[in-house]
Amino acid sequence: RSAEYLASRVMFIEPRIYLAEMFEEQDRPLDAITYWNEVLGISPKYFTPASLHLAQLEFRQQRFDDAEKHYRLFLTLDDEPMRKARALLGLENCAFAREAVQHPVPFDPKNLGAGVNTADPEYYPCITADDATLLFTRRVADPSVPYGMQEDFYVSDRTDSV
Repeated sequence: RSAEYLASRVMFIEPRIYLAEMFEEQDRPLDAITYWNEVLGISPKYFTPASLHLAQLEFRQQRFDDAEKHYRLFLTLDDEPMRKARALLGLENCAFAREAVQHPVPFDPKNLGAGVNTADPEYYPCITADDATLLFTRRVADPSVPYGMQEDFYVSDRTDSV
C-alpha cells in the first residue's frame, strides 16, 4: 500500500466521505462542501469523485471560481467517461453562469392575458422549438369525476399581432 493510502486511513477520510454524502442527501450543501474540502485536503486521489461532488455543490452555490477549480482538479485525477463528461459540462456551465451573472439579459415578462395565469393551478408549461406554440396543464374543478378535479391541456398558437 502507498504512503498516501496509509496516511488517508490515519486521517479518517472515509467517515468524512460518508458525512459529505449524507449532507448532500439531506440538502445541506454548505456542510457537504466542508467535508468534501476536508476529503480533498487529506487525499485528492483517495476518492476521485470527491472533487466532482464538491464542484457541483459549489456551482449550485454560485461559487463559480471554486467550482471551476474543482472540475479541473477532477479532470486531472479521473478519466471515467461519464464523470469526465459531467466535469467538462460543468466547466462550460461555470463560464456561462459567470458571464450571465456579470451581464444579465433584461427580463421583461408580459402577461399573456386572461386565458393564462388564472386562479386554477397551471403547470408543466412548454414552448415549442419554433417559439410559436405554448402548451400547459391546468387543474380545474369538475364535480363529475371522483376527486372533483381534472387536468386539462391548453394549447395556444402565437399570432403576428403579439
